[in-house]
Amino acid sequence: MFLVEMDVRLGFASRPMTDDEITDLIERLVDELDRLPVEPSVGTARAGDGVDMTVGVVVDDDHETSALRHGAAIIRTALEAVGIETARLSFPGVDTRGAGVRALQLT
Repeated sequence: MFLVEMDVRLGFASRPMTDDEITDLIERLVDELDRLPVEPSVGTARAGDGVDMTVGVVVDDDHETSALRHGAAIIRTALEAVGIETARLSFPGVDTRGAGVRALQLT
């Protein structure tokens, strides 16, 4: 079992998002991830006019590489489902910057 986390920076051309818009985005993203058999987490912080977001999911895979690919696919699909364009984001298999995998110990 692995925790896969991806760091995403959202930039906005027209205007910065309000706090309420960021909260709504997080809620929609968590709702999307909650439909899947993963444990999601989403954290955000303002970065100038943009937003830094860390999205994490716990995936049940045997190998770190497959967990990274599986988790990245889940995160990409969820981001796209809430209207975040992912074409210019870095994802594992193409570029692993901004992605992390951590093995979880079951107690």
